[in-house]
Amino acid sequence: MRDERVAEPDREPESQTEPESQTGPESQAGAESQAGAESQAGPEVIRASSPGPTPDTHRDPARSATRSATPTTTRTSQRASDVAGVVSRCLAGLVDAVVVACIGLGAQLAFGGLRLLVTGPPFRMPELSAWLTGAVGWALAVLYLSVSWASTGGTVGDWLLGLRVTARAGRLLGVPRALLRAVLCLAFPLGLCWIPFSRRHASVQDVVVASAVRYHRF
Repeated sequence: MRDERVAEPDREPESQTEPESQTGPESQAGAESQAGAESQAGPEVIRASSPGPTPDTHRDPARSATRSATPTTTRTSQRASDVAGVVSRCLAGLVDAVVVACIGLGAQLAFGGLRLLVTGPPFRMPELSAWLTGAVGWALAVLYLSVSWASTGGTVGDWLLGLRVTARAGRLLGVPRALLRAVLCLAFPLGLCWIPFSRRHASVQDVVVASAVRYHRF
């Protein structure tokens, strides 16, 4: 009996420890669920707490104005640099004068050959007075220049010097404007002297008919 009574108290601690062993997994599960919730909410908290990109509200108006004005200034300088000067235009004019003289000589030879076929030998060149020769040559030069500028934008001299006569916008001159420019170039060749004083390197003829002479590759 004494042995049994002594053995009974030994069983009571086991019964008291059983609830603790039963509550252990539940506490572990609760801790794991709480840790999982914290891990899921962690990125959201980090995202909310991280500052976003701040807009650039402090802009320099002078810098923005300089950036907007730079392309316009570049285009204007490029256009001014493309305009032909006095020397190249004078050289093109000399070449055109030679071309017009050759055309006039060819016309006289053709007339003399036609008269040879009609009247017979000897072959003779047409004899014209000085004023008539000048008038015919002047009309031939006007026709040569106006047709060349209205059709292709350049004469033979312009082609050799790499020049092109167009309107300010870059289009070809019409027949009336090309004809007027040709008359002004022959009647007042000193209009080229205005080129060094013009910001657009324009002659008097260019100012009157709103034309421009630029370097161009045909």
